Amino acid sequence: MAIAELLPFKIGQAVYVPALQKYYEVTGVDTIYKILGWDSTELVFKKDATGTLSAGGNTDYRKVDELNPPTDEFHRITGIGLNARKLHLYIKQPSGVDRLGTSYQAVGELNGIISPIDNPRPLFNFYVVNNKPPYFKAENKYSGVTVTPKLYVYGFRYKWEELKAKPAEFLTITVGGVQ
Repeated sequence: MAIAELLPFKIGQAVYVPALQKYYEVTGVDTIYKILGWDSTELVFKKDATGTLSAGGNTDYRKVDELNPPTDEFHRITGIGLNARKLHLYIKQPSGVDRLGTSYQAVGELNGIISPIDNPRPLFNFYVVNNKPPYFKAENKYSGVTVTPKLYVYGFRYKWEELKAKPAEFLTITVGGVQ
């Protein structure tokens, strides 16, 4: 099976983004693989960060600028692997809406048991467009053990161009909410 058969969007495919109220045409596709760490000085998730999280500690919700695409792209995140069994990750997108639920309280989470580095949970999927990045909160549920959180983010990066008119056929990309 070719990789193109696994992708929901092919080059030339029209998409509609209700959050932007615009139509686009997909002009390119590539894969995403990013390793994000916790920067305990700047209090952000970013590439090459090696900060630690003390036992029972959490990061609070933080915007993940590393996953904010430029205006001519959108991202489809298909997996996040975690490097510690008792590291829990909560996702909101946008910041006031839980990615794995609909309330302001966290009702869903990923952890290193159900979404380890070598086998990230495949049953979630979310889209990111410019200026609407996800917010992550990591929590160390170990007692007496400090961890260095690492998030292994997988997905696809699509190039796109805005269409001036509504196309006859299109797929809809929902930013935020459960996919």
